[in-house]
Amino acid sequence: MNGAAAAPMAAAPRWLAAVFVALLALPFHPLWVDAEQVRRALLLLAAGGVLLLCPRLPAVRGERWLWAFVAALAASAAVRWTGDVWFRAEGDARGFQAWDAGYRLAHWLALVAALRLGAVAGDSLARPLPWLLLATALFGVLQRLGLADLDGYGVEREPVSTLGNLNVASEWTTIAAVAVAVLLPAPFARGRGVGLAALAAAGAYLVANGSRSGLVALPLALLALAALRRRRPLAESLGAPLAAALGAGAMALVVATAPAPPPPTAPAGAGTATTVGATAAQASPLDRGAATLAVRWEITKATARLVAEAPVLGFGPGQFALHYPRVRTQAEIEKSSLGRNFATEVRTAHDDWLELLVDGGAVALLLFAAALFALQRAQADKARVAPLFALLLLMLVRAPLWNAPAAATALLLAGAPAVAGAATAVGRWRALAMRAVGALLLLLAAPVLLAHFAIAGYVDDVRDGRTPDVAAVVHAATWMPYEARWEELLTRDRLAAATATASTPAGAANLAAAISSAARALQLRPHHPQLYLNLGEALARQGKVEDALAVTRQGLRLDEGSPELRVLASAAEAQRGRHDAAILAVAESPHPVLRARLAAHFAELEQVCQARGDELGTLRFRIERHVTAAIDGLGDTGPAALQATSGHIQQALQAMRDAARKDDGRALVLSALHRLDLGKEQESAQLGDLVGRFPPLPRWQRQLFGPQLDRLRALPSWQGYLGAAK
Repeated sequence: MNGAAAAPMAAAPRWLAAVFVALLALPFHPLWVDAEQVRRALLLLAAGGVLLLCPRLPAVRGERWLWAFVAALAASAAVRWTGDVWFRAEGDARGFQAWDAGYRLAHWLALVAALRLGAVAGDSLARPLPWLLLATALFGVLQRLGLADLDGYGVEREPVSTLGNLNVASEWTTIAAVAVAVLLPAPFARGRGVGLAALAAAGAYLVANGSRSGLVALPLALLALAALRRRRPLAESLGAPLAAALGAGAMALVVATAPAPPPPTAPAGAGTATTVGATAAQASPLDRGAATLAVRWEITKATARLVAEAPVLGFGPGQFALHYPRVRTQAEIEKSSLGRNFATEVRTAHDDWLELLVDGGAVALLLFAAALFALQRAQADKARVAPLFALLLLMLVRAPLWNAPAAATALLLAGAPAVAGAATAVGRWRALAMRAVGALLLLLAAPVLLAHFAIAGYVDDVRDGRTPDVAAVVHAATWMPYEARWEELLTRDRLAAATATASTPAGAANLAAAISSAARALQLRPHHPQLYLNLGEALARQGKVEDALAVTRQGLRLDEGSPELRVLASAAEAQRGRHDAAILAVAESPHPVLRARLAAHFAELEQVCQARGDELGTLRFRIERHVTAAIDGLGDTGPAALQATSGHIQQALQAMRDAARKDDGRALVLSALHRLDLGKEQESAQLGDLVGRFPPLPRWQRQLFGPQLDRLRALPSWQGYLGAAK
């Protein structure tokens, strides 16, 4: 091939490396819930098989530093586990999840196996890897052209190839393309044409994909490779970059001339999310890029707070998703959810360097850097480190270390071959230990794969609008009892079943099961606000109002702006008979999403109080319902809107009289604003002469009126009550 690497050694069959990569890059299923998690399980499966088949794989030069890094992560896990088990105060949330740590350590063991396999494989990937890249890249291009949509998978607007995620596909394509360029045969040699075609397809796919990280990392890595091979003929050193550029340019022309992909279709009942989602999908690439950068910056700032809490040893491997919600900012939630139109969570730091600091602190990060330096120093052919260089670039803005095919491919080329005869020098006990590690990796892979295939039927039912089979979620939770998402699904489904079977023994059983699932989910992710919402709702529906309120307040400490948690807190306070507290829970500085549904929420509380025979609460919430609805209608001078607003004002005034609330200044404020809409400014000014006998409006009431009050401040008679116009 390129003649730079040592010939494959007898420690592994020549085909093994190709099968290893193919197993990571090619399998896909449209119904996998988390394709990245599945591929990490496939990495454990492939690495376990390699170690069982070839337990005498020799160590790679410089590998000891990588083992020191893994040992540092294990030490961090041991320290955190000890503190969590023996020193955690009663009532405190868990600070360490052992299963997450175990899988993260297993991931690193699998990557070490890939490093060793690549060292003995030599150039045996030179022929199969271009075909693998060509297949995945062309599949993605066809998806972008609308020619490979598999029942909603790989649609025009989201050409994910076989990887299930745009960013993951971009990372794999980038690193695989650099690896193909490294292994590219000399001009006129057999296989060069396929390699150049694969590079062109990779460039085309990265343009179709649109992920900026790959579009930046690939040319930089290819230029670095060309610089390393600058003494070779131009056709050999520049062939790879030119092929990739040609493919990218051709695809850019196609994308520029083709019609834009249709925006995503939101499910029925999505409400405002439909409009926001469509707007986001139709936004310019510059706007989308700016929004993404803003979200990443907020994640970086929050992650830096985590690093500052444990700078030396970190929180333990795999603990980022557990701890990040504690430091998550309102700004990041707002930006990532497009104004809280849907729930979001952050499972990675989108910067592997920072996440390594969270995993193992400065000690682990320094050892990781030392391992990288040792690997590149031991590698005689520096070009073979180019895929690893691309990986390191992507680590600045993404999480390619946990992208199984991308990380494994980079390490397959990075290891320097061991000296001849090293394979036979591996002792019996060390080989036995490698087989034991291989068996362990297989055991860890199996539950993840079985759980995701078990849940596929449930996902299919939900997607097609059928009643989902909850047994599928139960099976997934049985295989992966450490995965909170299955318990969250069970909670929501059992709450829905409890609604459908209300006032029956089955309804009570479903509600109890929902509480149990919600509590288990919170044990696994004790800092996730959505899980507090689930448990609080289930407790409230079971009549445990005090417990529901306590849980809801815990959730609000993590996400103070959550509309759903604030609504739940308001409902719980109303059930306790604390009417003012119920109103303040939602009316003080409400998020726009909450503000838009305030009138409907107060109507629901009115109905609840009416059903309970709470006359005072019924009147109190009736006032707020009609006042809020009237405020919402102000400024609309259409005949129907004026009539509706007038009706709400009359209903609010009547409810105030019935509740003997004679000191509510909103009665005159609403009447005056409505008269302005009717063009009766003089009558509005006359009402200003009467408003002085009312107490000032509380801050939350002023907030609900918003800029409408500025219209009255422009009238001199109202300035004494509301203040002068700004």
